[in-house]
Amino acid sequence: MWRRLTRLSSLLLLLGCAEAPPDREVRLRAAALLSEEATGSRDHTYSEVRAEVPVHLPQDHGAHPSFRQEWWYWTFLLWHDRGRKIPEARPADFGAQLVFFRRAVAPHAEPTSWRATQVYMSHFAVTHVARKSHRFKESLSRQIPGVAGIEGQPFAIRLPGSSVRSLSAKFTPLQAEAHAPGIALHVRMEATRPAILQGDKGFSAKSASAASHYYSMPRLAVRGTLGWDDETVPVLGWAWLDREWSTQELPRGLVGWDWMALTMRDGSEIMLYRLVRTDGSRNAYDYAMIRDASGRITKLGADEFDMRPLREVNIEGQDYVMTWEIDLKSAGKYRVHAVIDDQYLATSVGYWEGLVRVSDLEGRYVGDGYLEMTR
Repeated sequence: MWRRLTRLSSLLLLLGCAEAPPDREVRLRAAALLSEEATGSRDHTYSEVRAEVPVHLPQDHGAHPSFRQEWWYWTFLLWHDRGRKIPEARPADFGAQLVFFRRAVAPHAEPTSWRATQVYMSHFAVTHVARKSHRFKESLSRQIPGVAGIEGQPFAIRLPGSSVRSLSAKFTPLQAEAHAPGIALHVRMEATRPAILQGDKGFSAKSASAASHYYSMPRLAVRGTLGWDDETVPVLGWAWLDREWSTQELPRGLVGWDWMALTMRDGSEIMLYRLVRTDGSRNAYDYAMIRDASGRITKLGADEFDMRPLREVNIEGQDYVMTWEIDLKSAGKYRVHAVIDDQYLATSVGYWEGLVRVSDLEGRYVGDGYLEMTR
């Protein structure tokens, strides 16, 4: 995905506009002419991810403009709010995602009236389980004060049509708002459990030469409304925030990843990913994390868990897995199923991301989550 974002950021500066051009394929081909891959140009003055630099919160909730790229990734598990607690005995009624990407165009440079130093992209999507339908919207913008950008204290991030902001000096509670044709989201989120520093104190190695700083905030309590066409539904549920920032690109031979964030009925959370290699072999840097209901965290290396594809569908010439079996070795086996197959985002950097159900091997419902697959 980051290789495509490199191309897209170059084109955004050329166009100087907030919305994506209409033809995705033309856009990527044109942008490739200006990309680092096409020119072979590499600026080594961006900050580098280093293992000896730990993640510090709350400071690191904000932007890191000296790094090449980062994202704020919220996914939502939502139930109809009928004035009770989350009815976790049954699966979620809706899924939603609200994600913001930042890409630096030049390190440590000052913006001018004609050239911004940062470009942004947001994706907003909703899955309506009962209607077996998925809708999404993309917004693209260069850095524009008051329109597109990120603030640190208090935290705020906004693009046209979507925003998330802190409601006090603390990071949470947060107010998230997003709207697009036929869908809308207006919710408040509040932390119920501590953040998780992924990898080694937030240092997440993806290869011998690529790494990110990475933390997660699962089980943010959510309450608000979700809009679908002319209907406004009161909802409550859980959100999961994933945060990463880095400079290094994925090395050649890695074409994407399969990532899951699972919120389980027993009070635990599971995050796992595998990095997809062109030759199909297993990557030594695959990773999984389990936090149980008591708060105990277990981290697993590539040889301590498996992700086995059980059912695939072909979308836009790529195979995506709709049913998985995950084997956490000492922590159990589960099946993960897409609630609907059609949750592909045909955006500038097309990928599959959507709401999934988790069951045990006997078919009993045990949780909900989100699955992302990039190629």
